[in-house]
Amino acid sequence: MKKTIPVFALALALGAVSVGIFLLIGFSGTSVAPNRTYGVVLTEDEQNDDEKSEPNASKELTFELAPRGNEYIVTGISGRAARIAIPSAFGENELPVTSIADGAFAGNDCLISVTLPQSLLQIGSEAFSGCKKLAAIDFPDSLAIIGDRAFYGCCGLDDIVMPLSLNTVGDFAFFGCTSARRIFCEAEAKPAGWSDCWCGYTGVEVLWRGIWRYTGNIPTPDPSQRG
Repeated sequence: MKKTIPVFALALALGAVSVGIFLLIGFSGTSVAPNRTYGVVLTEDEQNDDEKSEPNASKELTFELAPRGNEYIVTGISGRAARIAIPSAFGENELPVTSIADGAFAGNDCLISVTLPQSLLQIGSEAFSGCKKLAAIDFPDSLAIIGDRAFYGCCGLDDIVMPLSLNTVGDFAFFGCTSARRIFCEAEAKPAGWSDCWCGYTGVEVLWRGIWRYTGNIPTPDPSQRG
């Protein structure tokens, strides 16, 4: 005798298949915050560098439109990279990139160099905290604020030049930068907006403008002005 499948059983089976397909599609997608966009990061100029990034990692900076809607904030990187260059503008309207968010690159243990744009105004708290291999960073003349512990524990960071534009430097911003022998400050004395413990590391020599000078593009102590 020929067997038949009840109509309600067939409908139930088709419904289960439809639900399964819906769930598979729904959970396989990648959700992105509606106000976040992505931009290319420049990395690994030297392909043979032993410190290069993981070859299969994503190398895109992440950005967020600031609340005022007229500038972008760098919020991090969707992967790992040894070298990054932050652009001065981003988005279809080429809005300026003015800030690095709190904790944006914290704990990135393969980052060795960062290029900052002249549009940058602020580096957030703990933005580069724990980046132990970060060896050098040049602050732009536009930079006004460095947050608390921004470079905390960056033990590979070399000598630093603090531009005259800096009016705020937070607590322990450079604590643990044990490879830095000197911090050259373009201000003649500590600005009022700098924390009393902005350096937080007694092993580094802080030189205020007047006791150092540029030799070419290299800051050097001025022996004639030292006591």
